[in-house]
Amino acid sequence: MTAHGGTADRGGDGDRAPIHRIDIDSAEHIGHADQGFLPLANEFAEVRVRLVRTGNGVRLEITSPRTGHAVRLCPLELEALARQPPAFFSTLVAGDGTAADGRAT
Repeated sequence: MTAHGGTADRGGDGDRAPIHRIDIDSAEHIGHADQGFLPLANEFAEVRVRLVRTGNGVRLEITSPRTGHAVRLCPLELEALARQPPAFFSTLVAGDGTAADGRAT
């Protein structure tokens, strides 16, 4: 399974792993059930998460079965998310039709 998008520096450690284009079938995952994925869902969304070993350490991989998008986040990126106020996430999921970089979605 592959998701779509570009690449960027991941967490300042030189890891140029794809942000939205991840070949999740070739990833070295941690765990066994359903390739190590943990499903999370509510009435609005469904995602699957798992830990993935990369050449630059462990990443949390989040995939959306509905959209096919995926992202791998390093501990620094996860810590940055943990510091955000609830209003940040409200804005993020508001669905105003633009990506974080201003592109139309």
